[in-house]
Amino acid sequence: MLNSLRKTFAKSDRLLNSKEYQLDSFTYYRPSQALCVWIKLNDQAHARLGLILAKKQIKKANKRNRIKRIIRESFRHHKDLLQNRDIVIGARAGLERWSNQRLRQFLDEQWKKLPV
Repeated sequence: MLNSLRKTFAKSDRLLNSKEYQLDSFTYYRPSQALCVWIKLNDQAHARLGLILAKKQIKKANKRNRIKRIIRESFRHHKDLLQNRDIVIGARAGLERWSNQRLRQFLDEQWKKLPV
């Protein structure tokens, strides 16, 4: 509860192991121009986030880290809307050319479009 009030990104808000990343068990898939989003309900009271940013898609580590930082920050601000879902986000090629502002705006729109 306190975690939700402070809007932190705690370890409990992350998908941690490969078993939690089994994409065939996810019930919703939303591809977009820059990201792929997989969603499934979890048995916890809060949302959890997993990120897939392949070196094959985004070559430079500093660009992958920047994108991950922005996605985590956006998730942190919107996790109250997402409730009991496991969300995995995968990046597509070309995302590294997006500005920080464009990526934030895109993510804000995507969080609101996710099914309830």
